[in-house]
Amino acid sequence: MPNHQQLFDQVCSHARQTALLGSIEAVLGWDERTMLPRTGGEYRAEQMTRLAGMIHESQSRLWENLVGRGHPFWQWLYPEAQRRFPAALGDVPLDGFYFAVNDVRPSLIRVEADEATLAAGLSLLVH
Repeated sequence: MPNHQQLFDQVCSHARQTALLGSIEAVLGWDERTMLPRTGGEYRAEQMTRLAGMIHESQSRLWENLVGRGHPFWQWLYPEAQRRFPAALGDVPLDGFYFAVNDVRPSLIRVEADEATLAAGLSLLVH
């Protein structure tokens, strides 16, 4: 289990990557408004759509993997989850729940995929 400093470093790294994507999006938008040839609009729309998808995916993965699967997050939230869902979680210890939400298996469905399958799939999309 990563410690707090490792999690903080991962979040900072993710934030830098997302900021970089955002700055690329800003440059493409500026170029579109100032220099884009008339015939370039359709391709630029494709670029902007792909980039927006990458930014969304980056943010989703940040919250899903670094926050939602993090032990510190569940230490904070789990008592409230148990209070709100006593029939399902009342007798489940935090560590048992934490293990369950971090159980991953190979899958082609993004939200069910293990880290290796997901990375390979995203790599195929980019290339």
